[in-house]
Amino acid sequence: MIIPYKVDITMDRPPYTNYLMMVSTAVAFAFQLYASDKAVRSFVLEGWYLPGLVGYMWLHGGYLHIIGNLIFMWVFGNAVCAKVGDGIYPVIYIILGVTAGIVHVIVDGNAVLGASGAIFGLVGMYLMIYPLNDIKCLFFIIVFPVAWFRVAGIWVISWLVILNLCGQFFNKYSMISYTAHLGGFFAGLILGGIMLKLKLITRENSIKVIRKSIM
Repeated sequence: MIIPYKVDITMDRPPYTNYLMMVSTAVAFAFQLYASDKAVRSFVLEGWYLPGLVGYMWLHGGYLHIIGNLIFMWVFGNAVCAKVGDGIYPVIYIILGVTAGIVHVIVDGNAVLGASGAIFGLVGMYLMIYPLNDIKCLFFIIVFPVAWFRVAGIWVISWLVILNLCGQFFNKYSMISYTAHLGGFFAGLILGGIMLKLKLITRENSIKVIRKSIM
């Protein structure tokens, strides 16, 4: 298992609203632990149900689920937020999550929860903005860290996409919504491409690292 934990980027501004989104996700999970099953179920994504299309992003299936998502949100969300700006970032995050949910409903349709679709959207945007910036990763066997390495983001993200494509086509009975992951990812690619085309953001083209790390 490969876990990204740090990116080398040029920080245009502090990513305050990503911090806010992370806190809101953690607070929602805390409420989820004590809420009734009926209350939680009303925000699970299951069919064309608007509260579910938005609410499912703040629900998680357990501690490992939310911890993993918060790690990815810290790594990729901070980087994207620092580029696009605090004002528009929450809107982008919700659009990516809703799009991932729509793709899941169309392709799969089973009940789903978690921020992974929105976060994979951030991964897609990150790839468009910072394709050659290094990502530092830890390599785990089961739960034991074995080694760390750094590699350009395009290779790490390509590996994540390949894993999800394999899961989508060869692991039909998994509890993971690969459709939401992939839907969010490609939505992030498209949105990032549009913003670059309109010159709303700029791509980091140089592999010369200016080490203002977000960590």
